[in-house]
Amino acid sequence: MMATLTATNSTTGAWESWAGDTSGTSTWAVWASGTGCTTNIAYLQSRELSAEEREQMRLEDERRRQDEARRAEERRQADARADGLLLACLTPAERKTMEKMAALVVRSQTGRTFRLRRSRSRNVDEMDADGNVIARFCIHPQDHMPHGDLLLAQKLMLETDEAEFLRIANRG
Repeated sequence: MMATLTATNSTTGAWESWAGDTSGTSTWAVWASGTGCTTNIAYLQSRELSAEEREQMRLEDERRRQDEARRAEERRQADARADGLLLACLTPAERKTMEKMAALVVRSQTGRTFRLRRSRSRNVDEMDADGNVIARFCIHPQDHMPHGDLLLAQKLMLETDEAEFLRIANRG
């Protein structure tokens, strides 16, 4: 059974809550208002959705699923293009290291060694001569970026402007 819940009681500064209820039972809603955080409780009675409302909800859910599937496919294609660009910009030795270690090893202008891993955070490791991690960095754009593009940008920045990379990266 599908139902919708509505609240008509409102207090200045209050936020109201509504929820879909598929069991057909009544629901309590609680919200805080005012500077003293007064708690108001309202008893909300569920009502049966009409066939038109159920169809509208079904269509909205279907559109949402289609949009999510389209965005997932676009992300998959963007990831594939970014990985292709990354591989095209690597030397044969770097590609071999990428395949073997699932990471990219970069030597900066100052001779420091960094390992770049596929991750959304803290994916740049500074390595000592023995291969031990001595520092970890996080540097990413605010918006989503495919991993291949991110790794290529980090690689190029470390190779061409290590000082700026270290200035803006979070060290952890």
